Amino acid sequence: MNPIFLAGPVELLRVNTDPISNTVANSSVHPLKVRQELAEGRLDPIYLHGVMHETSHFATFFTPVGKVLGALMCVHGSDPVGFTLDHSAARGVARMGAQADAVLGYFTPLIEGIALFAEFDVSPGESPVASTMSTTAMRLFCMHDIRGAAQAGTRRAPYDFVDAFLRSFRTRAETLERKRRLFDLSLASEDGYLLGYLWVKALWRILVSRCRKLADTDLFLSFLIDFFFSDFELASRLFPWLTDDLSDEPAEEYLRDIEHYIFVERIGSLIAGAAAYVDQYEAYASGRAPGDVSEPACRPGYQNYSWAAHFQLSVTSAFGAVRSMHIMWPDYAAGRHIPRIFVAPAHIEIFADMTFKASNEGCDAALEGPVMEAGRPLSGAAVAGNGSIEAVFLLQSMRVILCVFLGHGLIATIDAANEVVNDPEAVQACTDLSSSLAMEAASVQMAKEFELPEGSMAQAVHASLTARAREKTYDYFASLALGPDDGTAADRAVLQVLDAGGVSALLGSLPGATEWLLRLSLSCAGGGTTFRDAARHWHVDEAAIENQISALNAEVKKLCGKEAFVVSAGAFGFSQF
Repeated sequence: MNPIFLAGPVELLRVNTDPISNTVANSSVHPLKVRQELAEGRLDPIYLHGVMHETSHFATFFTPVGKVLGALMCVHGSDPVGFTLDHSAARGVARMGAQADAVLGYFTPLIEGIALFAEFDVSPGESPVASTMSTTAMRLFCMHDIRGAAQAGTRRAPYDFVDAFLRSFRTRAETLERKRRLFDLSLASEDGYLLGYLWVKALWRILVSRCRKLADTDLFLSFLIDFFFSDFELASRLFPWLTDDLSDEPAEEYLRDIEHYIFVERIGSLIAGAAAYVDQYEAYASGRAPGDVSEPACRPGYQNYSWAAHFQLSVTSAFGAVRSMHIMWPDYAAGRHIPRIFVAPAHIEIFADMTFKASNEGCDAALEGPVMEAGRPLSGAAVAGNGSIEAVFLLQSMRVILCVFLGHGLIATIDAANEVVNDPEAVQACTDLSSSLAMEAASVQMAKEFELPEGSMAQAVHASLTARAREKTYDYFASLALGPDDGTAADRAVLQVLDAGGVSALLGSLPGATEWLLRLSLSCAGGGTTFRDAARHWHVDEAAIENQISALNAEVKKLCGKEAFVVSAGAFGFSQF
C-alpha cells in the first residue's frame, strides 16, 4: 500500500484495533525488545492495559455482529462509482453508507465500555469459561510463574495466578492514574469511554442480582460480548441490503428498528432471562477455547441462529470484503481470528539465496532465516523494502509467533519460544495474514472515500442520521448508567455535571471523594475485598475505609439514587464506578 494512506508516520505509536480487519496494532514496544519475555510469559505489567483493552476489541469484532460492523464501515467502498453517482439522490449506496456510519455510533459506548471493564474489573473466578482477555493475560504475563510453581511441586490452578496478578496490578500507581483520567472525561465525549464504562458497570450490578454466577467478572464480560455480538438476528438487521435497491421507507426507520431491538427488546430479554442464558453460555463456551473458528455442534438460544441468518452473514461478509479481492489490496477479510500483541515497522531484505533479514533502526536485534515458500519473489531476485515485525498469539496452541512482512505479504514466521523458523503449524495458521500497516492503510483509504459533497442530499441525510444516533445513544446509555435503582430516569442536572467534568466534577463538593472512589473501586475490582485488606493496602485503619465508603455511598445515593458500593459483613464490592 502507498504509505501516504497511513493514519500517521510509520514510526508513530499505535495502540488500536481496526474493526474492518480485526487487526490489533500495538506499537508501544518493539517485539524484538521483549522477545524473551514473550517467549517465557513474563511481560512487564506496564503493557497490561493496552493488551487487555485491545484484546477485548479483538474478541468483540471476532463475532457475527463484529463482522457486520466491519462490513458496514466499508459498504460505500463496494461500489465507489455508484456511491459517487448517488450523492444527489441518496437512495442507493450513498444512503447505505450514511445509515451504516450513523448506526455504528450505537456500538461505540458498548465496545469501549467492555474494553475498560476488561482493564479495570475483569478477573477469573470459578466458572469453567475463560475469556479471551484472561487467556491472553495468562500466556503473556503469568506463564513464567505458572511453570515455576509447577516445577516446584506447587499445585495451583493456572487462572489463580491471573487473578492474583490482576488484583495486584490494579492498585498500582499506573492503574490509578489511568482510571483517574477516565474519571476526568466528559460523559458526552464522542469516544464513549466514560458513558460506556458506567453503563457496563450498571448492567453488571443489575445482572448479578438475577444471576450470582455473574459475580465472576471474567464470565460476565465474555458472556456480555457473546450475548450482544453473537446475535444473528442483530447481524441480519444491521445489514439488510443484499442489493442497492432500497425500499421507500424513511432513512430513519432503519435506525429506529436497530434502537428498539438493542435497547428495548435485547436488553429487556437479557435482564429477564439472565440466569438461563448464562447457563446456556457456560454449556456452550466451556467446550470451546478462545479463537475457535470451527462450527459449534449447538448454540445458545439467545444467539438466534438459523441457516438463513448464517447465509445472510456469509453474503454480508463477501459484500464488505469485495475490495480486498483486488491483488493490490491486503486481504482484510482473513486472519480475523488471530490477535496481534505488538507490531513494529522494519526494513526487510530478501537475498538471492532466499534468506531474509528484518531490522529496525530503533532496535539492535534483527531476525534472519529462510523465506517461506509462498513469500519468495516470483522473479527469484533479491529485493528490499519496508515491512513489519509482528508478534501474534495463536490462541488454540498458546504460541507466540513473530511474523515478518514485506509490504503487506508474509515472508516468514519464527516461534518466539524455540526460535524455529517457518514450522508447518505456524505457517499454516498465519499464511493469510497481511501486515497491520497495510490494514491501517486500507482502512484509512476507505474512510477517505466516504466524503459527501457539501450541500448534497447524501450529506443532509448523513447529518440528520448521525445527529439522531448521537442523541439516542446518549439517552439510552446514560439512563441505565446513572439512573436510580428503581428504574426511573437519571437526574438531568447530574448528567449535565458529568458532561462538563466527568465523575471528578460530580464528587467535587466532597473533599478527597474522587481519589477514594478510585482507590476503593480498584481494591474491590474482580469480586470484592474486605475492609481489612483495603486498609492494609492503603495504610489506614479499617474505620477509615468504612467511613469513606459510607460517605461515598451517601453522596452517590443523593445524586444518582443508588449507592457506589455494596457492603456486607466487613466486605465491599460491586462498585458502580
